[in-house]
Amino acid sequence: MSNKYHSTSQFRNVVKHIKQKTQYVGYDEVANKAVVDRAIKMPTLEYVGTVKLHGTNASIILHEDGEVSFHSKNQILGMFTSRESGQIIGKSDNAGFFHEMSSKKDAIYNLFLDAMILSRKLHGKVIYPIKISGEWCGQGVQKGVAVSFLPKKSLFIFGVKFGVEGGWCPVLETLNIQSNGDDIYNITQFPVSVLNIDFNAPKLSQNKLVEATLEVEDVCPVGKSMGILQSTLGEGLVWTPTDRDLVEDTGTWFKTKGKKHSVSKTKSVAPVDIEKINSVNEFVDYAITTNRLQQALQEVGLDEKLFGKFIGWVSKDVHKEELDTLEKNNLTMKDVGSKIASRARDFYLQELNKL
Repeated sequence: MSNKYHSTSQFRNVVKHIKQKTQYVGYDEVANKAVVDRAIKMPTLEYVGTVKLHGTNASIILHEDGEVSFHSKNQILGMFTSRESGQIIGKSDNAGFFHEMSSKKDAIYNLFLDAMILSRKLHGKVIYPIKISGEWCGQGVQKGVAVSFLPKKSLFIFGVKFGVEGGWCPVLETLNIQSNGDDIYNITQFPVSVLNIDFNAPKLSQNKLVEATLEVEDVCPVGKSMGILQSTLGEGLVWTPTDRDLVEDTGTWFKTKGKKHSVSKTKSVAPVDIEKINSVNEFVDYAITTNRLQQALQEVGLDEKLFGKFIGWVSKDVHKEELDTLEKNNLTMKDVGSKIASRARDFYLQELNKL
């Protein structure tokens, strides 16, 4: 198992990933390219948002031989050679994580006993290695947020993984893996957000994502629950699918941060104008008629090589014939272009599939 913890993506990247994952139907060996079916509709998926804490990434791994190793995001920090031997080997540390956690040997092994129960529930057997990942937070780790004022450095578990490949389980199923008396918490002990995201119209979910994120930034649920008075500032949320199979693909995970923590404007999930989205949808329903698409088909012809030409013809025809309607609705071709292209693409693929 790699020591390195995966990166968590942005919402826009997950939208693209879900689209590719859903519409991929195989690989053309002759053409040496992936085969996708753009006519396949996107799913609506349930996501859970857990509080994203501003600390440092920390993981503990139980290997099949009984060894337990401690990791930062990128390197191994130390290990227990086994529960029986009591031997502790330290290599380095990260904000005191290994030093503090290696003094809680019984608590660590008890975490893994609970993880074994979960593995049997999900897979019918214990699958090794077992990886428990979380955020190490408290005074001296980071600054300026509520959890940086925790009187004791603490581990907040946010993920459990079984095996080398895939293996991540839904975060809501990991609740029992905690040891509060040893300053080891589970992120699902604190308030979570649940949201159904329609990937056919993902922008419609953005305002809810923004609302939930700003609530956490204004008042960190973990800091509030832990009685922190010096600061209420939180960071954001991490969103993962509740589906057991889908959550194993970390390309479906994403994070949303408040403005105070986003490293660039492009990485913030921005609110959208729902009225404008509805106006765009109504215009496209009005303008992209079957008659217009059939006319484009007659003008361009039906051939996979003419895909781009067909979409271009439809767009140009809408611009020529419906410019006044666009202007009356305070829209531009830039506003509606991608939606027109998508509708034209779906129609052309359906016609190609009839050949």
